[in-house]
Amino acid sequence: MIKVTDSSIKNLFIVLLNIIEEQKKIIYEVKNENQQLKDEINKLKGEQGKPDIKLPKRNKNISSEKERNENKEEEETTKNKKPPVIIDKETKCTIDKTKTHLPDDAYFLRYDELISQEVKLVRCNTKYLLEVYYSPSEGKTYRADIPKGYTGYFSADTKSLIHVLTHACDVTNSKLLQLLRTCGISISSGSLTNILLEEEELFTHEKREILKAGLVHSYCGADSTGSKEKGKKLYTQIICNEYFTLFSSMPSKSRIDILAVLQGDPENGILYCYNETAKSLLENFNVGESDKNKLAELFSDIRNNNITRSKLDEIIQKHIPELKDKKNMYVRVCESLAIGYYHEQYEYPPVKNLLTDDAPEYQKIAILQQALCWVHDARPYKKLTPLIEIHRQILDDFMRQYWVFYRQLLSYKKSPCPYMKVELKARFDTIFTTNTDYFVLNQRIEKTYANREKLLAVLTNPSIPLHNNASELGARRVVVKRDIHLHTTSQIGTKVKDAVMSIVETAKKLKVNFIDYLTDRISGEFKMPPLAQLIPIPNSS
Repeated sequence: MIKVTDSSIKNLFIVLLNIIEEQKKIIYEVKNENQQLKDEINKLKGEQGKPDIKLPKRNKNISSEKERNENKEEEETTKNKKPPVIIDKETKCTIDKTKTHLPDDAYFLRYDELISQEVKLVRCNTKYLLEVYYSPSEGKTYRADIPKGYTGYFSADTKSLIHVLTHACDVTNSKLLQLLRTCGISISSGSLTNILLEEEELFTHEKREILKAGLVHSYCGADSTGSKEKGKKLYTQIICNEYFTLFSSMPSKSRIDILAVLQGDPENGILYCYNETAKSLLENFNVGESDKNKLAELFSDIRNNNITRSKLDEIIQKHIPELKDKKNMYVRVCESLAIGYYHEQYEYPPVKNLLTDDAPEYQKIAILQQALCWVHDARPYKKLTPLIEIHRQILDDFMRQYWVFYRQLLSYKKSPCPYMKVELKARFDTIFTTNTDYFVLNQRIEKTYANREKLLAVLTNPSIPLHNNASELGARRVVVKRDIHLHTTSQIGTKVKDAVMSIVETAKKLKVNFIDYLTDRISGEFKMPPLAQLIPIPNSS
């Protein structure tokens, strides 16, 4: 390898290599585009395009599992441990002495254990005969009380099984009907639908209580994914931490809808308030000085600032109509007032730290700070495909530093100390102000550095995870359900789906048997404590 000592010639080579890198990428894209155009022209002429020969190709893996898991062997060992089998009954098997002749000196030595696991789906239809007496003198009848736990034509156990198979196991309605009928249960598709929808109020109340209890903790993760309701596209927001997971499907993934989710999806929409928080956000969202002054003057005469969206639209249309016409600016005003109300309301604890990806709709919602996911930040680096060897080497060297620093943050989470905090901040500045000879990498490094405070949120609050995988796992549940069921067919169906999924996933995290829990709720016994009460209250310190 020839070493270039002259700095001007070296810089010239660096620029030329990056130009070659960029040109090779453009040539590759243009070749593909030209081939597609040639194929289309040939098809219009009645000919065939280039044969589509499926060659085995190596997909670009953008997963960061290998780099970020430092204790892989330990994790695998823990993962492979099986939980102990719960024994419900014990049967002793004795030697049949009529068939087996035991010697005179044989004595009992031990029991050898064999375990048989069994689940029974057995029909058990019950007919209740209620005594009825008639009094001729009074002209009325007396009937025995309905048995406790009677929930109608179908038992609580059957209804619970239907919900579990639908929402936890993703069984379709047609297959569920087939299973029930095979077991001897007489049920129509309409009855199945009614069972799935009849506890909507109960389940949505449980979901709201879970949200209130979960938001008390120091952080929450958030993510969203697409879902459908009767063919109409929705966005399911996932809010979670280590104690709960909550699903809410909204018309959009706007900041307003996220605020609605964090306030329990209010039926009549969220409220808006012009206060100090709203004022600072108007400044932050670059609302014009003239508009800010008009809003300050307008709301100085309004005593009750907590107003609905329709009332806000009416007031602005009447007093500042020109602001209403500025659509993008008016959205910023509405978001500022919505966050202003959210930060000061008490029914749903405002989220302190919000862990998300870099989507703009999550900004400014948290009271303290927004934390960003390191795995999301790493993905654009993994997508870089340098074509020149020296650039590949530069990228590999940088990514080694990247994941070493990530593991240092993990060590800080386990044992935080002020000295290490200062050192990690300095280390971040050193790594992410690096100026390499690979220009595309430099652009990506600059974007990471721009998110410095959000990526280093763990230094302020070590309880915040470095990645948002919990929310992404919740999103994956929604995607699996969407792939199997395609969509819900009504607004109530969407609400029940979100609520029951929230209960099931939260019960898993709290190590509660969700089948027993749903049965307890549907039967009306309420012997088991609410999931919201099982979410631990954080220490005030």
